[in-house]
Amino acid sequence: MILLILACIALVVGFFVGAVGVGTVLMVPTFALAAGLPIHSAAGTALFTGVFAGIWGTWLFARTGHMPWRMAVCLASGSALGSYPGAQLAASLGSGTLTVVIAMIIVLAGILSMRPVSTQVYTLEKRGGTPEIAGLVAVGVLAGFGAGLSGAGGPVFAVPILLLLGYPSLPVVACTSFIALTASVAASVSNWQHGYIDYRFALWAAVFLLAGQVFGVRFAHRANPLVLRRLAAGMCIVIGAGLAFVTH
Repeated sequence: MILLILACIALVVGFFVGAVGVGTVLMVPTFALAAGLPIHSAAGTALFTGVFAGIWGTWLFARTGHMPWRMAVCLASGSALGSYPGAQLAASLGSGTLTVVIAMIIVLAGILSMRPVSTQVYTLEKRGGTPEIAGLVAVGVLAGFGAGLSGAGGPVFAVPILLLLGYPSLPVVACTSFIALTASVAASVSNWQHGYIDYRFALWAAVFLLAGQVFGVRFAHRANPLVLRRLAAGMCIVIGAGLAFVTH
């Protein structure tokens, strides 16, 4: 029954990941509440599934020609730098403290994701050159640190920030896969060192997560993502609040 629940949730989460870039954040409470993993292991296992989701999502967007590689590399470089220290800090926190931190991050991500998105065409070269590159790297560092700390994945931090800065939706969503990949790999090194990855649950969930991504990426290219983003945001708020409530 647990594996069936994980499969169903991972399929839905994968759809959100492909369509709006935010979704793996929901795997942390899933592993904690549905699979019964301790919060450190739930976060570490969720981040490990992000490795597979990152590889798959990057390929899905790259094959359509919609991956803004320069922007993605800037963000991913920063996320790789920030995620390992974030994971190390998470390992030093008590379970109760870490759970509250994760719950607050999930709710905040939901609130920020309510913001309407832009549909304009994006090219990095037209927006500011070197200063913007430094800014994107900084956003990546922040996203990576938050990903390592919470297990929520870099996109949950990067997407709201980039949208608030005025970047259009499709390139932001495309970049999230590459951000998730680098952040998840770096943070998973720390989680592996501390034994915080349940490989059985991670690999099982990853199969259905990747299947959901295929449909999500197709949706991202065809539909206005505002309604879906608001649905995902609502889920984040409810699940984050529920996680904090159950903990206490």
